[in-house]
Amino acid sequence: MNPPTKEEVELLQELRKRVSDINFVNDEVLEDKDLVRFLRARSCNLDAAEIMLRNHHDWYIAEDMKDNLANYDSPPGWDDDFYYKLTGFDRTGCIVAVAPFGKWDIQKEMANGNKEEWVKFCYHQLERLWTVVKFKCKNKDHLTQLVGIADLEGFSLRQVTSYDVVEAAIRCLKAFDANYPESIKTVVIVNAPWAFQLMWKLIRPFLSEQTQSKLSFLGANKEKWRETMLNYCEADQFPEYYGGTLPDSVKLYIGRDGSTGNYSENQNEIIERK
Repeated sequence: MNPPTKEEVELLQELRKRVSDINFVNDEVLEDKDLVRFLRARSCNLDAAEIMLRNHHDWYIAEDMKDNLANYDSPPGWDDDFYYKLTGFDRTGCIVAVAPFGKWDIQKEMANGNKEEWVKFCYHQLERLWTVVKFKCKNKDHLTQLVGIADLEGFSLRQVTSYDVVEAAIRCLKAFDANYPESIKTVVIVNAPWAFQLMWKLIRPFLSEQTQSKLSFLGANKEKWRETMLNYCEADQFPEYYGGTLPDSVKLYIGRDGSTGNYSENQNEIIERK
């Protein structure tokens, strides 16, 4: 994401004045490079950006997101059951993330009465991921975004026919769209079965047109996956399965000091520092 322009900086000064009555828990949001996300998400309309920012503050407090990030412990097994990984960076420094959503058995947890816990878990994952992005950009004058691969292979009709799954998914998508604006650069959606087409009809109205414009549905054509991803990053930054050259068992490691490297899930160790 580009740094704020001169015109945007002037608008950001006015936006900060408008919300000066708010004691933001996450006061980083008032920095130009963070605040500009809300301005751009509302096409530089100050009134709309102010409303969005105030709603974000209310949501952040209501969901106790500061505590969620610092103290939340995932239920046993959920980090594996609802797995995603970071694999590298695109050419502008955006983190590349891969999520096998099709393998996520959300309906199982809904049947076990865990809807509210699952939503809280997803909020935690969103905040955790965005915190990583901000951490990598702490010495920059702009925030980067995310390049994603969403793999829907295995997505079944039992997910769509569950009211709780659909309702929980909509809540999470609405929260993402409203509270993490301009966080996506692009998302490549692959292996979407016909069952997901039904799901998409249900959830699509809850995503902004801006977010929808950043999604690419590429079916099962691996050559298209590769061509699309290579528009953004080098082949060694995304997994072999999706057309890259990064071994599928390797993910991105980010140290507390900001250093990065490749981590082997098979060997349980860092195999290369960058």
